[in-house]
Amino acid sequence: MRITKVTTRNGDGGKTHLAKGETVLKSDNVIHCLGEVDELSSVIGVCLSYCKNSDISNFLKKIQNNLFDIGAVSYTHLTLPTS
Repeated sequence: MRITKVTTRNGDGGKTHLAKGETVLKSDNVIHCLGEVDELSSVIGVCLSYCKNSDISNFLKKIQNNLFDIGAVSYTHLTLPTS
């Protein structure tokens, strides 16, 4: 069996939930931020799949890990640690 369409019959009213249960509009800046961070991480992943230079690969992996942290902070609305 293949499911091609899933509906709740309620609609989402253009809203979504963050990690702590906070409801935000899908047009909210935090949702835009999450999408941009995810997109950049995906592009870096593609670059890594073609990269033959270990120094560059390691650098890109560090950037990608930082992007995961940024995404997590954005998703939970925490503040970034200062270092």
